[in-house]
Amino acid sequence: MAGHNSGGSYFITTDFRPLGFNGDDVAFCKHITEHAKVTAIPVSAFYDAPDAPNHYARFAFCKKLEVLDEAVARLRRHFRAG
Repeated sequence: MAGHNSGGSYFITTDFRPLGFNGDDVAFCKHITEHAKVTAIPVSAFYDAPDAPNHYARFAFCKKLEVLDEAVARLRRHFRAG
């Protein structure tokens, strides 16, 4: 796509603990999928170790801007309401 450079990645990883979830990335990702209809990947899925980081979620941003805007709006609504 001309003019759409990702700058090296199509993903962003974020610490979700400020939203009130403490170190269970699978539960967080399941929660936002079920309640906000936005899906993320638990970062612990990329590890085969008991001490894998479990307070990060990985979001894809290789989407149209309208899709990303809608995802952000859904997450905002959900976390402001909850």
